Amino acid sequence: MLFNSYEFLLLFLPAVVAGYFLIARISSFAANAFLAAASVFFYAWWRLDFVWILLGSVVVNYAVGHKLSRDAAAGRNRKA
Repeated sequence: MLFNSYEFLLLFLPAVVAGYFLIARISSFAANAFLAAASVFFYAWWRLDFVWILLGSVVVNYAVGHKLSRDAAAGRNRKA
């Protein structure tokens, strides 16, 4: 699925936008999780083999961001 394909423009994009805003009324965390899942689905539509690389990157980035956030709250990353 490409960004300029009919299936993206007429099916996927409206469904994701509507789903995001409907879920955001209930919980912003759930809406962001839905958006992340839709992004992984969009990527998997192109090439399922590379989804593990994307998921690994998400996990590593989340772990590094979480560590930086904890260090900033404790005042330990003044150089960063």
